[in-house]
Amino acid sequence: NQVENWNKQPDSFPKKHVFFICHSFQLICRHYGIGEVCKRKSTSFGVFPVHMLQEAHNEPIFHGLQEPFYAVDSRDYQVIKPNYKRLRELGATLLGIEKSRPHVPLERAIMAVRFNEYAFGTQFHPEADPIGMTMYLQTEEKKATIISNFGEEKWQSMIDHLNDPDKILYTQHRVLPNFLRHSVHSLRPMLATQDWALLNHGGSLNMYKNNVGCMRRKKKECSIDIYWWLLILFHSTPIFEAVFQPIFAAAAG
Repeated sequence: NQVENWNKQPDSFPKKHVFFICHSFQLICRHYGIGEVCKRKSTSFGVFPVHMLQEAHNEPIFHGLQEPFYAVDSRDYQVIKPNYKRLRELGATLLGIEKSRPHVPLERAIMAVRFNEYAFGTQFHPEADPIGMTMYLQTEEKKATIISNFGEEKWQSMIDHLNDPDKILYTQHRVLPNFLRHSVHSLRPMLATQDWALLNHGGSLNMYKNNVGCMRRKKKECSIDIYWWLLILFHSTPIFEAVFQPIFAAAAG
């Protein structure tokens, strides 16, 4: 509620963009009352297709994705039975649902939602790193666990999908990078404004003034500052650096 209230204030800067993943996605869906969160009949674990709904083709976070696109899914719970009345009240949009299973008489779970201008969420894991996951799944302990619970065919299928550049790697290189690019670009109108008297928030204002001045003088240096803030926020990892550093270099250019 604090984030939502902050974003609703016209003079609040910067706006806070939030990406909800997996469990937090289920929690925010329950918070807003847009669907029923319930336990699945069986665990969903592996690499699965996600089908985009019509509105998803105009969603900037899904820009460049194929239909369907593939994602890592690992959960015992799900969000089903969308409340369309509540969605309309919030101005929220359903963007994706899980794979079709004609032989299973169960409702397809919601896989992605645009909650509002600043909040987005997915049931799947867009951050999944195919290289790291492949190494992890090939350890003796994890391989034995998966084969014991799901069978060797499932294990081999996951390895094959992780090594396919059109599946998990394709999704990893688009969803979260698109989110970060869109979030940073949305700051530009306010970064360009001259009327800083509207943003009277004490000491924090000076920090944002300095960063705005930085962006006006040297866009590239400022984009690097934003990049390092994100590294601190996400507890810097080599995979994060490899994926997101080019985005900010391109945004600054």
